[in-house]
Amino acid sequence: MYCTNLGEPTRVEIHPHAKRGEGTGCCNGRNDKPMTLTEKRSLVALVEGKHDNLKVVKLDGDQFILTAQQAVNACSAASDAVLFQAQFRDLLDKLYDWVEARKEKISSAFISTSQEGILLLIVQRGIKADFVLEDELVQLDLDIANSKHIELVPFNTLLVPEVSDEVLQSFLSSSTNLSHKFHA
Repeated sequence: MYCTNLGEPTRVEIHPHAKRGEGTGCCNGRNDKPMTLTEKRSLVALVEGKHDNLKVVKLDGDQFILTAQQAVNACSAASDAVLFQAQFRDLLDKLYDWVEARKEKISSAFISTSQEGILLLIVQRGIKADFVLEDELVQLDLDIANSKHIELVPFNTLLVPEVSDEVLQSFLSSSTNLSHKFHA
């Protein structure tokens, strides 16, 4: 079991006598002196299915106990969140480049949220159906859906003709939207 001296975050005290499930206090009330390693960082292996509960001690002194499965899930979620942010940035770059390459056909583009995830809403110029733009948008959707680099970001697309702002708002989330409008 590892206990960290909260005053010095790099000081690690190792308590070789501590066993799984043994008390809730540091050293379980014993007067034994722990071995001290200064300026070393410890690595604690959290093996899924091998531990019952973990005691977490934050630098501010706050302490809590959680199950090993909760810790594994939290670490996995944190890792996925970091990866999601990177993938979302990559997605935004890809969408911006795609829209810029077709700005003669597109009046405006919005990135919004939907029940399915991230929505790219493209407003074409004019009201006549642009089947070439539609095919290109379908291909973009397929490329992103099959991309290993953007697998954590649920994504879909929608192409609409030029419509009033009121009608356009019915397609967009009521929360924050990113928009890109071209000047004709």
